[in-house]
Order: sequence, then structure tokens, then C-alpha cells
Amino acid sequence: MEVGTSYNSFQEFKEDFDRYCKQNYVQYTITDSKSLKKVTGKKEKHFDEKFVYRCIKYQCKHSSRNKKKAKKSNHGLRVNQRTFDMGCPAELYASIDKATNTFKILRHVTEHNHELSSDVYKQYPEQRRSLGESLKKTTETMLKLGVKVKVLQEHLKTTENHFITVNDLHNMKRKMLFKNNESHTEERIFLNQLEEIIQDDPGASISVKCCENGALQVLLLATAEMKEHFNLHPEVLFVDSTYCANKLQLPLYTFLIEDGSGHGRPVGYCFVADETNLTIQTVYEEFGKIYDFSKLKVVILDKDLSEIAIVRTQLPDVSVQLCKFRVLEALDREVRKLAFSEDVEAKLITTCRQLVYAKTEASYNEKLTVLTQIAPPEFLNYFYRYWGSSKEYWAAYLTNSVVNLGNTLNNRTESHNNKIKDILNRSSVAEAIKGLMLLHKSKVPAGKHENDVFF
Repeated sequence: MEVGTSYNSFQEFKEDFDRYCKQNYVQYTITDSKSLKKVTGKKEKHFDEKFVYRCIKYQCKHSSRNKKKAKKSNHGLRVNQRTFDMGCPAELYASIDKATNTFKILRHVTEHNHELSSDVYKQYPEQRRSLGESLKKTTETMLKLGVKVKVLQEHLKTTENHFITVNDLHNMKRKMLFKNNESHTEERIFLNQLEEIIQDDPGASISVKCCENGALQVLLLATAEMKEHFNLHPEVLFVDSTYCANKLQLPLYTFLIEDGSGHGRPVGYCFVADETNLTIQTVYEEFGKIYDFSKLKVVILDKDLSEIAIVRTQLPDVSVQLCKFRVLEALDREVRKLAFSEDVEAKLITTCRQLVYAKTEASYNEKLTVLTQIAPPEFLNYFYRYWGSSKEYWAAYLTNSVVNLGNTLNNRTESHNNKIKDILNRSSVAEAIKGLMLLHKSKVPAGKHENDVFF
């Protein structure tokens, strides 16, 4: 940008100036200017509005520019002030040239007394906070989801090559919160969030059930997209609950199906006040009002045997299976709790695994015989009491006879719930609902592409 260069508008000048700063890794700030709004109207001083300024002066971020006097402390000094002052002489001055009716550069000192590099340029506050519309929207969405600022900072650095401080992200989050219905009560914000879901997604279903005292008992959410996924792939339903997903400690139940590509897709979320039989029964009753279970073949649960009885009552024609990983985990835990010798412990764990994954009834009976021969009485009592009479829920030779699409674990749902806990991070119920919807929306469009994140 040479002295004497003219521009037909301030916008044209600014674009060229911004390009120059970016290419040369220099950061300028406006230190003096005369806006046309202040001079227009005075005698013989009418200028075209396209110039914006009568004149403007830029100085390097590291210049020693005169500042207006600020409020001082009792000692006559401003406290806790940071500065980039290094006495850099670089500056640029431009003004309207009345003779040519252009915006002209009249002075430009290009000499700097400090390092000019890409790394230094990226760390100026103006560059750190300049995310661009698309990246800013993505960052705000992640902040709304409750992603930790340190994790988000690292994500922006590694995937977007954009440096931003943790403090910048905290400030962005505070600005978002300030704009967000602070005067409303928790109840009003909660209702507003439900209304917003229906407005954005008229095909969504929301079921709210309250106790006799008016307290929330069940809140079930299913979007139109979730319904579509279930209708396309209704054979196998995965169910799991998680905790610490909201500050009220309401358990959150997640319902998933497996799509045609073998990926897990959430088809419903349900907050419950407790996990009593009555509440869980209400959950499945409300879920059944939204979905047609006529084509459902299998429900895979975590490890709650009491929940099995409720599911079998609500869905008598559906096979119920337990996650084999959780079954083995419970058996292993009992073996270690009884404190057998290392040799006995190793044999019991191996035999239990063979028993769970036995592919035929003959093989199952063979491994059961081995178990009765090597297991101490206290473990056999435990096994027959809790597992021997319910083998249809976990023994592979029985579960594989039902159409479960090869699914024996509940790992998709557990993985999904772990991500939910990381994102929601003990938020309010209204914030948790909003976070779940944002999480779902962020995955739906990308689901049509190979870069989507599935469960």
C-alpha cells in the first residue's frame, strides 16, 4: 500500500488494507479518525457517504500512542493494565481527496521494531476472536452443548488451526448466557424449551408425566427424525440409563436402534424422577404411545433384571436380552469379591465366559458341568440364584435363536451416554434438553456423509 494510492470508497480501501495486514502479519488499530457523521452538515463539507471517514489514522498495535486519561487508583496509577506498547513507529494515514473524489493514502510508515510472523499475528486479540461466521456458529453451538473450554480450545487449534485463549472462550460463553432469558424462572425456561422444540420440529413428540404433588416424573422426547429412524429399523431396540447429566440428578434413559449401515441412532430420550417399577412402567407405556412395536423383535438392556419384568409385561411378544459384557462383568465381580485363590479365580472367569458364549445347548451344559465341579458352593449359590434361572436373557445359544442382528452388547448406547455426560456436564433440565437437541441436530445432517460420528 503505497503513498498516493487512491480508492473509490472506504470499503475498497479497507479490503486492500486488511489483505495487506494479513499478508504481512501486522496488526493495526485506529488511533484517530473523523467520521462523516460528525462533519457532514457543516458548511462546504459535504462528502459522499461511501467514504465513511473524512480522514483516518492507523498505528501499529505496538506503537506508543497517546491515550485518553482513565480513572486512576488512589496512588495515581492505573492498576492491572496490560499493554502492547513497544514504541513501534509504523502507521498509516488516509483521507478524502476532494480534487479527485477518492480516498487516498497520504502517509504510510512500514518500518516495525518487533517480530512479524504468522505465530505472533495469530495471538493478537483481534485475530484470536475473529472466528468467521461459520466457525463462530460452530463454536457457539459447542459452548451451548457444554463442551469444556479447554477441550474446545484444543479442538480449534488442531482441526481449524485457530489459536484462541481459554479466557476468550469464557468471555464468549458469558456473552451468550447474558443474552439468554436471565429474567425467567427455571419453570418458564423449561416450558419455553419444550415449546421451542415443537416449533422447530412439528413432528416431534413430547410426553410429560407428573406425580400427584406436581413434580416431574417422566419427560420423554422423540424428534421426527428419530421416529423416521425407528420406523425404518424397528427390529432391535437398545436401552440404557445414565446419571450426572443434569444438576437435579434425574436419571436419563436413552433408546437407540441400529440402522442399515450398522450404526447406532438415538430414537428417544427420557428423564425420570426415579427408577421405581411404577416410573419405569410409565416410561415404556409412553414410549409405546409414540412408536409401533409390532415389528420389534428384541430389546437389549444393560443388567437390570427388575426392568426385564416390566419390559416383558409391556412387550409380551418381544424377546428381552441382557448385554453380555455386563453379565460377565457381574460374574467376574462376584468371583473377585469372594476372594478365591488366583488359580480358582482364573478358572471360574474363563468358564463363565465360555458358558455365556456357548453356541449350543450341549456346549452350555458341558460348561455348566465344569462350573459345578470347580466352583465353591458360595459362588454356585450366587450363580443359580441370579443367573441360572434366567439364561434365556444372556446365554448365547438361546439369544442367537432370535433376530437380534448379531447384537449381544449395549456398547452403542453406553458410548452415546458417555458423550452426553461429557457435554451436558450437570446442567439444568432445560439446558440438558437443549443440549440433547443440539447434539441430535449436529449429527442429523452429517449422517448423510461419510464424516458423520455415529454410536
